[in-house]
Amino acid sequence: MNADGSGQTNLTRSPAADLEPSWAPDCSSIAFTRRSSGNYDIWVMKPDGSGQKRLTIRPADDSGPAWSPRGDAIAFTTNRTGNYEVYVMRPDGSQPRNLTSSQADDLAPDWQAAPRRVRGDVVIPYGGGGGGGGSARCTIIGTAKANVLVGTKHADTICGRAGNDTIKGKAGNDLIYGEGGHDTLLGGKGADTFYDRDGAGDQIDGGAGFNRAHLDRGLDQAARVQERF
Repeated sequence: MNADGSGQTNLTRSPAADLEPSWAPDCSSIAFTRRSSGNYDIWVMKPDGSGQKRLTIRPADDSGPAWSPRGDAIAFTTNRTGNYEVYVMRPDGSQPRNLTSSQADDLAPDWQAAPRRVRGDVVIPYGGGGGGGGSARCTIIGTAKANVLVGTKHADTICGRAGNDTIKGKAGNDLIYGEGGHDTLLGGKGADTFYDRDGAGDQIDGGAGFNRAHLDRGLDQAARVQERF
């Protein structure tokens, strides 16, 4: 359906129970759970409901498909070994592999997109509560979730996005952007500059070198920072 709830369309038209749809990252297909033959299995279909194909064929319950961010794998829950475990398989159903192997029931897998180390520059806007804002040319960039971002021995521009991030500079004179969430920003050996005017309480440790920080006064806690703005 559309984002406003209009245009609702039945994609499966099956007498079986069809549940838990999950879009592929490139929107080329939808994985879903179908109860047929007495148990649950993972199926996949095109966005218009055509080309339905069964991916799991085991006398067990396989459910809760979750596409990887790159679209090269599907995580799911299965009780094929007795209790519920989290497995991962190729998009065609091949190479299923147990990830958890525990005695407890493991359910509802999900993926977190990895932080990106980018070639060239990715320009993102950053906030600037209390006087400014602008844009940052990022060489390492996080996601909308909580990330751990680590710099290189060179001068990096490391950009967290939303989420409670931990960002670590190494050598080099780094630019480190928090932006959204309660972040922990750690400098390295170089002279680093921190930008974190996002209205949240953050922890900043400049590390060695002469460091500068654009911070939220009264909210952020900063150590080993020689200049504060």
